[in-house]
Amino acid sequence: MESQRIVIGQKVEQFIHTDPDTAWRAWTDGSELVRWFPGVAEVRKVGDGPLDVGTKIAVSGAAQAEVEILEFDAERRVFTYRLPTRYAEFQPHSASVQVKHSLTGTEVDWVLKLDNEGRSFFGIGGKAKRDADLVMTVSLEKLKELLEAEAYSTPEFETDTRTSRWDDGA
Repeated sequence: MESQRIVIGQKVEQFIHTDPDTAWRAWTDGSELVRWFPGVAEVRKVGDGPLDVGTKIAVSGAAQAEVEILEFDAERRVFTYRLPTRYAEFQPHSASVQVKHSLTGTEVDWVLKLDNEGRSFFGIGGKAKRDADLVMTVSLEKLKELLEAEAYSTPEFETDTRTSRWDDGA
């Protein structure tokens, strides 16, 4: 099958201090996606079987929509999807997400397809294009905030056995 991945378009990148598998799971596991994606309250796969090409995903929260997976490669950590209807600020569009290992963490690239005239899915440009960039940037910043907070969480010292032994005079 020919790749459906979108490589040219409106792109937002985010570096995250976490491992690529954790960032990939945040995008591909509905229970993780609702923790960071603004306006999304529920994500569920429509039908049976694994997440793959042709899978439809129902999204609800700020609005209702159904997303279709056009390409899914867990080994390369890349997927392409199509949102055929409006969802909150998002107009119908196709996009690709790729999660890549970097020297000290992970890079997430999100590319929205442009039409033949080089316009974004939001229209001709201007305010609409800035709005699209803002929505994408805020979403990836939320992802970064969540994953880095979990990666760098400090242990509860009160429950640390080393501390309790010291306090007990052991």
